[in-house]
Amino acid sequence: MSEHVELRNATVYDGSGSAPVARNVLVADGRIEQVSPSPVGADRVLDLKRSALDRGSSTCTLTRSSACSSSPRSWGR
Repeated sequence: MSEHVELRNATVYDGSGSAPVARNVLVADGRIEQVSPSPVGADRVLDLKRSALDRGSSTCTLTRSSACSSSPRSWGR
């Protein structure tokens, strides 16, 4: 069973050129499972305190540590 980690209070850049949004990001097995404006609940919660989460060409990059792979279409708004 994988550990689910919630990256709470992240500033998310979706790579589309749109303005960044504050979101809570659920990560499991190194992949984004859910992005929500509300807390999502997880085994572990990391409060990012508005650190940026930026989608790179094939991976997501967190300003303080690496995150995950995902398609921006799955990121929700």
